[in-house]
Amino acid sequence: MKRIQTVEANPANAVLILVNLQNEFCKPGGLVFDEINPQAMPGVIAAAQRFLGKARAASIPVIYVQSLRRPHDPQFTRYGLKPILKEGAWNSNIVDELTSAAGEAVVTAWHEDPTYETRLDH
Repeated sequence: MKRIQTVEANPANAVLILVNLQNEFCKPGGLVFDEINPQAMPGVIAAAQRFLGKARAASIPVIYVQSLRRPHDPQFTRYGLKPILKEGAWNSNIVDELTSAAGEAVVTAWHEDPTYETRLDH
């Protein structure tokens, strides 16, 4: 069993980054959902909601990293992988429980590495 630990952050130099909390991974109907631990996902979303609420209350900046793929990407066309995270599809959307608020950045990741070639540095 994992040990629960308290997390403290200094709002002056903290940021909350939520990575890939999308329907694809977190909701029934997502193609990858069943490959992860479906029983854990409601708890993961609830924990993210708590962190998000505390970050917003403390005026800590929030950044969402949303993985997307294009229909012509080699993983689909060349390697025959199942089509996940296609731009504009339901499964690529961030889960409703964690919808971004005004002023919160959503960074698109077009690669398996959620920080590679993104505008996250900006």
